[in-house]
This record gives sequence, C-alpha cells and structure tokens, in this order.
Amino acid sequence: MSWETAHRWKSELNAKLVSATPDVLRQIKTPEEVEIIRLACGIADRGAEHIRRFIQAGMSEREIAAELEWFMRQQGAEKASFDTIVASGWRGALPHGKASDKIVAAGEFVTLDFGALYQGYCSDMTRTLLVNGEGVLPNLTRCLTSIRLSCKHSLRQSPRFALAYAANRLTTPRAG
Repeated sequence: MSWETAHRWKSELNAKLVSATPDVLRQIKTPEEVEIIRLACGIADRGAEHIRRFIQAGMSEREIAAELEWFMRQQGAEKASFDTIVASGWRGALPHGKASDKIVAAGEFVTLDFGALYQGYCSDMTRTLLVNGEGVLPNLTRCLTSIRLSCKHSLRQSPRFALAYAANRLTTPRAG
C-alpha cells in the first residue's frame, strides 16, 4: 500500500498502524486452524500406515512415492505438501533425496519424508521403514522407536519445538 493510502486510511479509520509481517501474524493459530492442521496430520498418519503395509522389495522409490501421494489424495488431501522424498538403502543418507528409479531391496531401510496439504495447511512427516527384514537390525529399530516415543511425549509436555528437540538429543545416546 502506498504512503498516501495508508495516511488517508489512518485518518478515516481512526486506527493505529502497526508494523507486522505475515510470518509473525501466522505464528499463533486459532483453534480452527489447529484443527485443520490436526486433520492434515491425520491424513499423513493414515498415509504412513498404508505405505508401511504397501512397500515390498522390488518396487521403485517412484512407485512408492506415487502410491503414498495417491492414497493421501483419496483421504482428502489437495496434494502433497512438497515433493515426496523416498530414499532407500544408501540413498537414505542423502539430504532431500527425491524418489528415483532405484529398486528397493529386502532388508533395506526406506526413508520417507512427506506431508498432506489440506485446506491450505500442511503436515510434514518423516518415517524410516525396514523392508521385508523384521529382525535384521532390531537394535536400530528399537532405538528409532524410543526416539519417536520420546519426541511424542516431549511435544505433549510442551508444544515448543526447541524443547522437544533438546529432549530427543538426550534420548538418542541413551537409546543406543
């Protein structure tokens, strides 16, 4: 808005102009916004459960990403929150590794990073799954489960991300 328009509105509306950026204004959510975010997270949760049962050795990462995105749309998502990441085996160490034509092998871990866009709000979830290899690395699986449960508990105690992150930095070494 121009200075002239702002000055005119100030006198006409008898209002006090304040400096605020959209980022600051959107930090605090209304109860309605929180509920929409909760629904977006529910869509992603159901997607995670579906894809956990769907993934099999011999599938490509692209096939897995496509199935996950299709399933979330069937659950009410407008689209994925961002490009779905599916990275298996050695590719799991790549930051932001996009789904490729790599074929997933039995006993490999698959890292998924995905989310659902629902009514303008996004969820974001990361999961690591072991494909056709129960018992292959039970200690690591227990460790990841312990960290996830600790994070969930921390977020229930305080919704402040920094506190939950700090608590989980302590859990990781204890979990092995």
